[in-house]
Parts: sequence; structure tokens; C-alpha cells
Amino acid sequence: MRAAVITEDHGSEVLDAPDPSPGPDELVLRVQACGICGSDLKTAGAMPAGAVLGHEVCGEIVAIGREAGG
Repeated sequence: MRAAVITEDHGSEVLDAPDPSPGPDELVLRVQACGICGSDLKTAGAMPAGAVLGHEVCGEIVAIGREAGG
């Protein structure tokens, strides 16, 4: 997958990242759109290198953990 991640110098870069697998109570989305908002930019300096930016997403569920979805 492609992801906007925090770099060592606290900037950001779009990089290839491994596709995630869901934990037991998690879902994995194929992201169709993602917003990078002001809170992402304000906290980027405190985030560790490798942190993925964006938390306002729209997508399709592609994997479901065995305990998710009740």
C-alpha cells in the first residue's frame, strides 16, 4: 500500500508500506480517500518516524478479524 508517513526529520513522505492484516477485533479498509487535517500537521513533530498520517478515511472493508463485527 502507499502511505504518507513521518520521516526521521519529522517531515512526511509518501512511501510503500506492507499491507496490514487485521487483529482479532479489527477491520482492514482499502482506502479510497483520506484527509490529512490540521491536527495531523500540528502533531507531526511529536510523532515517531514511520507513523502513518491521516485518520479521516473512506474505503471498502477488505478483511475482518475473527472477533470483529459481532
